Amino acid sequence: MAAGLTVREEKIASFSQLINEFAANAMTVEDLLPTIELDGEVPLNQLSLKLAQIVDSLEPFGEGNPTPVFCSRNLSLKTAPVIHGKDTLKFWVTDGEVVVQAVGFGMGEKYFDLLKTTPKIDLAYNLSIDDWNKDPIVSLKLKDIRESGE
Repeated sequence: MAAGLTVREEKIASFSQLINEFAANAMTVEDLLPTIELDGEVPLNQLSLKLAQIVDSLEPFGEGNPTPVFCSRNLSLKTAPVIHGKDTLKFWVTDGEVVVQAVGFGMGEKYFDLLKTTPKIDLAYNLSIDDWNKDPIVSLKLKDIRESGE
């Protein structure tokens, strides 16, 4: 959301002071932290190619129809994280029963060390189908990673 306004040049300093005072009183540190709106929490054993195809059928995605973001919690790494190309992070996760591929474009540098030292993680992701050079599989296109319990 955006808004516009006109401020006379001689009023810019006082406007700036007033708006900053308002923000300091009205906002908290938490208000400034980025957030991800989740559409649902999904256990790994409920992920399937059929579900991914159903999600794909909701396209086209865009501003008025954002790609659904799901989360799965308390997962363990099944494989060590690997960085491919410029900064693509790839690994496999498990909930103890099901194993699923996770890919994070542009996330290698940011999360590699966390993944090597954290026993349990929570993932926010878009559900996708990876059919590059193989039979199709469910893949988690990562939006964020955090240590479980945060």
